[in-house]
Amino acid sequence: MDGEGRANLYENGEPRGFDFSYRCGERLRGSAGFETYMARWKKPGRTLEILQPQFGKPGAFDSCEMKVEMKEGMAYFKRNGLLGEESAAVFKEWMVKHQYDPERGMNEPMAAAPEPAAGQNPGAQK
Repeated sequence: MDGEGRANLYENGEPRGFDFSYRCGERLRGSAGFETYMARWKKPGRTLEILQPQFGKPGAFDSCEMKVEMKEGMAYFKRNGLLGEESAAVFKEWMVKHQYDPERGMNEPMAAAPEPAAGQNPGAQK
């Protein structure tokens, strides 16, 4: 099977967008929600190997190599079913605000606390 797509790589706490093409023995399945796949560099900046869980076989994985083109300073996001791109710094702010860090097992974003109303200082004491 072969194909192409877009994704983010989370490396050293930073999001990095990339476009990819692949040719694998198994169909590459898109991740659901905020699910991520384990990956490692085969050729830094050019080829990634990902591990996909095998359906019905807990602990078993298929590997697939991707030819990648890194997008400097940007990351991809999905909103209302549409794929967009934004600066990696803005995406990182969202990650921090929502405690999302797939490298550390935080694979589901948390709801952010509501912003204070205009004119209110949440740190002020009475």
